[in-house]
Amino acid sequence: MSMKRKILSFLVVPMLMLTGVGCETKVKKDEAMEASVKQNKKEDFSKNLEYLMKDFSEQSKEIDDIVKSSKSMKKKSEKLKEVSKPYLELVDKISKLEYEEKDHPVQQNVGVAMIHVKDGVAIIQEGLDKGKEYEVDAGVERLETASKLIDKANKELKKSK
Repeated sequence: MSMKRKILSFLVVPMLMLTGVGCETKVKKDEAMEASVKQNKKEDFSKNLEYLMKDFSEQSKEIDDIVKSSKSMKKKSEKLKEVSKPYLELVDKISKLEYEEKDHPVQQNVGVAMIHVKDGVAIIQEGLDKGKEYEVDAGVERLETASKLIDKANKELKKSK
């Protein structure tokens, strides 16, 4: 179990860095950002990504907590099914963000990371359903790969600002 904790912590930390967790937000700003995400303008890619990644980070922490919990695989499976639907919807939103040419390196890394996240969650879910620890571990490895890509995207995003 400790290996999972280490691996999943690699996923959460870069996401927290990318999202700037701890920064003050206001309701008006959140409403403006939600509208911006819905409009999905290319020139707003960076700020839309940062906004969505904040939610992504919070939901990733929830997934991490489920996998690390001491509950039975069956209970983990049920909880993951419940939590993963909105999580995967958010992953789709992030993947579909429009971007300008200058943002391509960031989008490419984030896009590939989101593919790994989808696959990782699916593999973890399947492993929990079947009661196979090695499948859960394989899913966690996918999430670790996603974490590295998100970290790389974070560096690219900071470089482009």
